[in-house]
Amino acid sequence: MGRVNLERSNDRHAHPEPCLQSPDPGFNGGQWLYKANYEVAETLHWGHHLGCDFAMKSCGEWIKSRLEKNLSAAPFCHDIKHDGRKSLATTRCTDQRDSLALCNLVPYKKALPVDYRNFASLAGVRKEGVRYYGGSVELADFCPYNQEFEWKSVNSSDRRDSRCELIGNAPPEDSNSVMEKYGHNSRCFDFGPLSWTEKKCGRVKTYSQFMAGCYEFLCAHGRIHLRVIDSTSSLYTCYYTGQLIRIRRIVNGWLREGTIQCPPCEEICTHESSWLNSEPIKNISSPGVGGDFDELPFSTSFQQEIQREKKLFHKHTTCAPDNQEMLDNGEEIGDPLLDEPCSSSNLLFSLTKMFAFYVVHYGLNNLL
Repeated sequence: MGRVNLERSNDRHAHPEPCLQSPDPGFNGGQWLYKANYEVAETLHWGHHLGCDFAMKSCGEWIKSRLEKNLSAAPFCHDIKHDGRKSLATTRCTDQRDSLALCNLVPYKKALPVDYRNFASLAGVRKEGVRYYGGSVELADFCPYNQEFEWKSVNSSDRRDSRCELIGNAPPEDSNSVMEKYGHNSRCFDFGPLSWTEKKCGRVKTYSQFMAGCYEFLCAHGRIHLRVIDSTSSLYTCYYTGQLIRIRRIVNGWLREGTIQCPPCEEICTHESSWLNSEPIKNISSPGVGGDFDELPFSTSFQQEIQREKKLFHKHTTCAPDNQEMLDNGEEIGDPLLDEPCSSSNLLFSLTKMFAFYVVHYGLNNLL
C-alpha cells in the first residue's frame, strides 16, 4: 500500500495502537478486486500539494530542508513533547486547523536504528542524546508529527479532546487563559511569538505552553474575521497572512494579553458554505478597537480602503488578496491598551510582601 497514511493512523487519543482507514478506492481498483466508486472518496489531506520531495524523501530530510528555508516543517514537527523528566509540550494546530495538537517527538530508552534518526540536532538536547529522539508512533518510521490529544482534569475522570468544533471541549472559564471559543464555527489559530500573559499589580503569569488556540471565525468580504470568548460584539479582521491581532481583556481582576496570528485565508475559508454572503456584517474590528466599519475614528485612507473592500468583496465567496498596506502606518488590529489592574488593597499587599522580603534578607537595621 505504499507510505502509511498518517492522517488516519494518528489515533485521536494517542494510544499506541494505530487506527487505519479502509483501503481507498485506488487501492481496490489497482488490485482488480472491486470497481472503485470515486464519487464517495474522501479528500486526502496528508501531504496535499507538498510535492515530490515530501513523497520521496525521508521526514528528516524534509524537516531539515524546510527549516533551512525558514518554512514550516508541517505536517512533521520538531517540538519536543517531553525529555523523559518533565513536559515540554506546546500546543500547535493540525494541518487542517480543525484541532489543537502536540508534536509527538519523545526520547526512547534505546538509541533509534540509524535509518530512523531523523535529526542531526535538537534545541536543548546534547549531541549524543539526539539519537534517542523520534516520533512516538513506530509505524510512522519514528517521524514526529502533530497529533491530537486529550485533556484530563486533575482529581476527576472528566476528559475532553482537542477538536475545535465541539463546544464541550472548551476549558472551564477560570482556566481559559488564552480566551478560546469552541464550537461548530471554530478553527485553530497560531499565536504570535510572545507568550500569553496574565498581569495584576506587578504579578505576571506566563502561558508559554500555549502556542495555538481554538477561536470562532467568519468568512465575509473576502477576509477572515475571528472572535474570542466573551466577545459577542467584536470581530477581529485578518488583512494579510502573518498579521497579529492583539487581545487585551480584564478577566477576574487580571489583564489577559496575547496575540493571534492570521493564517492564509484559504486555510480557513475552504468551502463556499463558509462565506457569509447576505447583509454586511457589523462590529468588525479596525485598528485598536471593535465597532462598526462606518463609525470608527481612524484615518480617512484606512476608512476608504475598508469601504472599497466591502463593495468589492461583499458578494464574493473567494479570498481577497493580502493587503498589508492597510496597516503600514503602525495601526494595529485588536483591543486598545489597558492598565494593569491594581486595587489599593492589592497594592498594600504587594508593598507588605516587598517589605517582608527585605527584612528577611537584609535585616531591619539596613532599612532604617
